[in-house]
Amino acid sequence: MEHLATFFELVEVMYESYVAPMLEDIEYDDLVNDGDMNDGDVGTIHASDGSLGMAMAGAGLAGAGFVTATDPDDSHIPAHVLSLSQTVFAMFQENDNPGIDRQGLLALLHIWDHTEYTSIASVMSIFRQLSEDDDEIFKEGFIPWAAKPEFFGSFTPQTCQEALKEFIKTPHEIEEEGVPVYRKLWITQLFNAHAKHERISYHSFYDMMCNFSHDVNPVLVKATFKRMALVEESDDEAKRRMKNALRTDIDGVDDDYDVMRHGISREQFVKWAAAVFLNCDAEEFVEGIEEMIVADGEDVRRRKQQLANDTEDDTDEFDQEPSCGPLETLDFGAIFESIRMAEPLDALTAQSKFSIWRSIKGRQLTSDMVVSGKLHFTRVAALLESKRRQLTVKANPTVNSQVWPPLDAEAKSVAKRVLPEVFDSLDAITCSEIIRKGLVLEYIRQVNSEKYSSSALKDQMQALVLATTEVIVDKMSEEAYVVVANAYVGAL
Repeated sequence: MEHLATFFELVEVMYESYVAPMLEDIEYDDLVNDGDMNDGDVGTIHASDGSLGMAMAGAGLAGAGFVTATDPDDSHIPAHVLSLSQTVFAMFQENDNPGIDRQGLLALLHIWDHTEYTSIASVMSIFRQLSEDDDEIFKEGFIPWAAKPEFFGSFTPQTCQEALKEFIKTPHEIEEEGVPVYRKLWITQLFNAHAKHERISYHSFYDMMCNFSHDVNPVLVKATFKRMALVEESDDEAKRRMKNALRTDIDGVDDDYDVMRHGISREQFVKWAAAVFLNCDAEEFVEGIEEMIVADGEDVRRRKQQLANDTEDDTDEFDQEPSCGPLETLDFGAIFESIRMAEPLDALTAQSKFSIWRSIKGRQLTSDMVVSGKLHFTRVAALLESKRRQLTVKANPTVNSQVWPPLDAEAKSVAKRVLPEVFDSLDAITCSEIIRKGLVLEYIRQVNSEKYSSSALKDQMQALVLATTEVIVDKMSEEAYVVVANAYVGAL
């Protein structure tokens, strides 16, 4: 206990020596000459120098390990939430007073939601509740309120860090960005739940939408994802896409493989999600975001597995997501160009007796399937690399499995031993089964979800899915797979 007391004394000294002086630099602009607060005034905070962001980070979340509950009732609050709550309280304190006054609360809540809290009157009910009809809100009342789920309480440590960055912005910056801060933070938390390397791929986005609704239309999801990814496209890119839309052949049309594979950024996602939930009130908004975060799509995956039982194969080992990406030296653009997939697909539709295969609807379906086929093959390449790394570690833990090509004799020796097992477990036949399974499940379901003027037309579109699948599978497993395999063998 003596060591513990010494520790807390040290923390107190650190706070008084380093943190408190930083907080003293924060001031509120006096908006009225006589010091009175008028209805409609929104306070602003500013720093005396440009280091406010770093100071707040140091005083708050970066030191979360040193944060302790100021009251026994705070002990249940997660450290990162408590840290953010304490830091924000300190930021909006009146200089010479221990609490937050009306103007300070307005400044705080205006940043939180600049569309809702615009005047003293708009925050008075909250102020009376937290201050208990006193002239200020004290820390004992503020911290439990700020740590509620509807405020900071449901945020992850990463989101709390983002929140701190928002609270050091000026009201003008907040209003200029448009999206209320609380919505931006919740959307950011949703993004982080599904993103890898700061981007959300199409498949992650599709799974997220399935979490929200099991009956989601895959056509709409794909169209939504493409629109989102093109939010910041240049005029030249827009003209190119319009030109491609007028083409009637598949050959030569730039598809959306890069967009679908590399995914969307945080900024693009925030703009889309903010627009989607624009007309929802705060409670509905948070509820919708939480559903997308919490749900894991287990029911959807179970339904997919039931569909797959009729065509059960040996790909169960590869149903899980790979632990890494494909071999970095692979140029998928060059690989897909070399296998000339458009030619047999053009011939397939041109020679068909079904006019719907040559219609805009049919050609769009075929074009989309080509993109999906490329994504599935990219995943196969990632599975190969993931398997190679796993077997390398198993064969010799001292060899760096993440490095390719091998750098020394021992690494080459291990590679020669494990590569045959890699290609035996995921050979060209398994590759074809993975791609076929993915395409059929996705696009038969898509066709079945659409409306047709007759059952015959739906049957013909289902036949187009199956025929296109076989062309894509053959090209990927017989040609593209060989290129990837040679990339490994050739390095030895």
